Amino acid sequence: MGTRLEDYITLETMLATKLQLELAEVVELAWSEHEREVRLGNLDEATHLAENLTLESVGPKIRSYAGAMMRASIEYGASMAAGGGRTLTSSLVFDRIVSHNVDQLCQYLKYGASLQLQKRLLQSIALARAAESAQVGIQKAEAIRDRQSFKKEADSLAKMVSGLHTSRLGGWGFTAESDMLGLTTYKLSAQLDNRTSRFCRFIHGKTFTVESAKKVLDAAVYSDNPDDLKVLHPWPDQSNASMDSISAMSAQQLQDRGFGVPPFHPYCRTLMVPVAYKTRLSKPRTTGVQQDMPEFMATPETLLNMETTMPQ
Repeated sequence: MGTRLEDYITLETMLATKLQLELAEVVELAWSEHEREVRLGNLDEATHLAENLTLESVGPKIRSYAGAMMRASIEYGASMAAGGGRTLTSSLVFDRIVSHNVDQLCQYLKYGASLQLQKRLLQSIALARAAESAQVGIQKAEAIRDRQSFKKEADSLAKMVSGLHTSRLGGWGFTAESDMLGLTTYKLSAQLDNRTSRFCRFIHGKTFTVESAKKVLDAAVYSDNPDDLKVLHPWPDQSNASMDSISAMSAQQLQDRGFGVPPFHPYCRTLMVPVAYKTRLSKPRTTGVQQDMPEFMATPETLLNMETTMPQ
């Protein structure tokens, strides 16, 4: 039985949903406190609350679940390389790599995601200060939209980070299985529809080496700093000018830039598909003529001539 894109998307969605649920309480509390202080005109206190917003408490709540989804992502990628069914990597222990990537996720929540939501609150406070200076009250409709926008941004962060980890670990599982199977090259298969990005449409069907992908993904999944991923596993700039330049690159140039390994952007659906394997060692050809070994009898003199000392 082959692997399906729907299976991978299910893993991504399950992790994102769990993360969104755990974020919801923290995000709702943060906005309620922010809204109260802004409504009372305590903008300095609102600023203090915004600057101290942290999602650190979410990490421990999702560790176990995230670990299970990441392990399943590795097995999904390995199954893609093996053509479906049982894989060679299924017998391996992934505790170290899974734990490390759960740590990466928790670090992102503590620092990266917290910082983005802090900025969102500070922008809201800046608008409140501007309204205060202009002696214009904040309309109720605007306050509701702000609350919805803040929640939507938190949900988007959850979806993005979930997708990145499941996709990257799926790719790592693919290269791990490929290494054991002797797979040398793979091609990229994008889901072509009206949501396909320009880069994924361009990269669809192109072939790259497993060795190059393995280097990129090993460095990414074992990175200690989530910020380093921007260099270790870069996303292509999809502006018109950048895409014109990228479109002129050879497969080797794309590979050297790290542009042969998905994901290429948030919510990326491009997958790695096996292409070619190493040539297996074959049994030597024979002439078909039976050859008999000559009769030979070893004597003590034979051993003496070979300067071999016999035990006493």
